[in-house]
Amino acid sequence: MRARTVIALPFLLLTGCGNNRDTAGARVEVTPSGSETVKASFNDLTLKNAVEVKGQASRVENGFLVVQLRVQNTKSKNLPCEWRASFYDKDGMEMTLAANPWTPVVLGSNVMTTLEKTAPTPGAVRAEFYFHEASPIRK
Repeated sequence: MRARTVIALPFLLLTGCGNNRDTAGARVEVTPSGSETVKASFNDLTLKNAVEVKGQASRVENGFLVVQLRVQNTKSKNLPCEWRASFYDKDGMEMTLAANPWTPVVLGSNVMTTLEKTAPTPGAVRAEFYFHEASPIRK
């Protein structure tokens, strides 16, 4: 029985990684002092070469963290993509959202776009934004 568990676990890890290979991430972290840092990592070369993180902002409204990320499409054509954000508490635990769907957005050619998201519950100290190319419309 143990051998099956050991074999199944690497399989699950590999399949999970495969689902995220086209996702790019940008991390916005707010420390207790109020300073912010943005770290962007891109697994998708198309997005890495086309999307530039220009800045971030955050505020707390009634105990809820509100974060904004400013991104710019540096290419000469519009870039349809989807984004979503996850929030984390001071212990690094992800705050569960009832639903956290991908939100479609078209990043205009050489245009700065501001994306905004509010934490689902009070106490969030960090947010991570994720991007991937929009799925083609199926007829």
